[in-house]
Amino acid sequence: MHIRNGGLKGLILSIGVVSAVAVASQATMARAAPVGVSPPPVPAESFAGNYLAARIAGRAKDTRAESTFLRESLRRAPGDVELLRQAFTASVLNGDIEEAARLGSRIDATDATGALARFVDGVNALRSGRFSDARREFARLGSGRFETAALILTAWAHYGEGAADQALELLDRIKEDRLVWFRDYHAGLIADARGYTYEARKRFRSLYQVDSRSLRTVDAYARFLSRTGAWDEARSVYLAFDRQFPRNPFIQAALRDLDAGRLLSPIAADARAGAAEALYGVGIASAQQTDPQSGLIFHRLALHLDPTHSLAWVAVGEVYTRLRQPERALEAYAGIPSASPLRAVADAQSGLLLQSMERPADAEKALRAAVAARPDDLRSVETLADVLRMQKNWAEAARVYTKGVGMIGAPQPTDWRWFFMRAIAYERSGDWPRAEADLKQALALNPDSPQALNYLAYTWADRGERLEEARVMLEKAVRLAKNDGHIVDSLGWVYYRLGRYEDALRELERALTMVPGEAVVNEHLGDVYWRLGRKREAVFKWRHARDLKPEPDELVRIENKLLEAETEFGGKLP
Repeated sequence: MHIRNGGLKGLILSIGVVSAVAVASQATMARAAPVGVSPPPVPAESFAGNYLAARIAGRAKDTRAESTFLRESLRRAPGDVELLRQAFTASVLNGDIEEAARLGSRIDATDATGALARFVDGVNALRSGRFSDARREFARLGSGRFETAALILTAWAHYGEGAADQALELLDRIKEDRLVWFRDYHAGLIADARGYTYEARKRFRSLYQVDSRSLRTVDAYARFLSRTGAWDEARSVYLAFDRQFPRNPFIQAALRDLDAGRLLSPIAADARAGAAEALYGVGIASAQQTDPQSGLIFHRLALHLDPTHSLAWVAVGEVYTRLRQPERALEAYAGIPSASPLRAVADAQSGLLLQSMERPADAEKALRAAVAARPDDLRSVETLADVLRMQKNWAEAARVYTKGVGMIGAPQPTDWRWFFMRAIAYERSGDWPRAEADLKQALALNPDSPQALNYLAYTWADRGERLEEARVMLEKAVRLAKNDGHIVDSLGWVYYRLGRYEDALRELERALTMVPGEAVVNEHLGDVYWRLGRKREAVFKWRHARDLKPEPDELVRIENKLLEAETEFGGKLP
């Protein structure tokens, strides 16, 4: 079937439109206050009011409100140990690390929260260059959730003291298979920063041979190669990654620097940057293994050490996006420096976030500013076109997609989406010949796209054209996406158009179990019931479809069917 309402939203997610991430306009490209940030919560006047508000904020995972209300509660009940623990943890999650350290100093080391308090103390010591103090705090932790991070940060503390050999020796104590990447990656970074060329090459090459699909592995290795004079090899490492994952902003920026003859700086040139990189990596692993907020602790501490760590800002923004706190996501992405390769990504994706917040004018304004600032940035152009399409500004969306198609040059298989999305804009604006051509081009680039197969075949079926060809395409699409109710509906609809009503009934009843709230699916099933003589059931489905708030053209069509049914039933519907 066509992609309508919720179907279009599902489509966008399924073909990889990235999660919304960033600041709202060109004016906020470095450190300005991001658009959409909500005002700070106002404490209540009573202890009970603050505590209750903190509990509610905690359930909603609203770290700012929870931290605010817990600190106010603690001010009124300073001896409450449980409140102290909660306020400390909430401060870490909210990124208030200095406040967290102040609260943590009051927490007993044997307390359940004590390990995090000691870990924060160690991070703070490392941040201020007190490397021996940092090592001492990390040594107090022993085994537990911070063991891996503490070991790697201890190695960086050794490096900060000028003891790179001790740092490498410590890292080589890591033997577990799941931690080998962390061991060799950070050993390579330390060796590179210290100037141990042979050791760095050995570590990075070993990592690259095992996993050439890791962005951090590729970037660290190629940066090292560029500084040893191996320019061609560095380029080949980047280009190999680009063939697998085209147009990654880090890779593109590095290639531009290489082409300009610029040496690439190391990922971590000092102990603070190395420790921040370690915390970021552990945070990613922790979030994957447990829950988003577990990773958020490490990412907040990474940013405490290195406020310019773009990937950590992205990770924080993604956590808040997943928690449905778009204002906090915008705030997080405002932290991405203007010089970062991710700045363009952040500016472009902010439009999607603002659009999701039902602020279409702000979304379009932000994206047009991003395109004006970086007219050669393909991602900004694509996102502007996507938002215009979401706003049903079909003709303008098609125009902007056309601009992007002109920028990509010779289309690659991964470029199928440009033609597919432009086809939607063309078809909705009434230009079917161009839409049909684009859908065919999308399928030429990606023959196994269930979305493109569905859109082209359904439209043919709806227009009464090439029905057998449409049937074959939709049967393939269902095999590729058997749990997509919209595509199953399309197959049922082509069976209906072919007069195969029993087959249509089977597929449409199955589709309805997957997307019961879709007006078009209910309408289609009503059509089949009518053809099979089950007219009372048909009227029920059409009425239900009408009540599901279909598109205006669909509503007219459904109401006409109900009028015809009323005539059939002698002027009164059953």
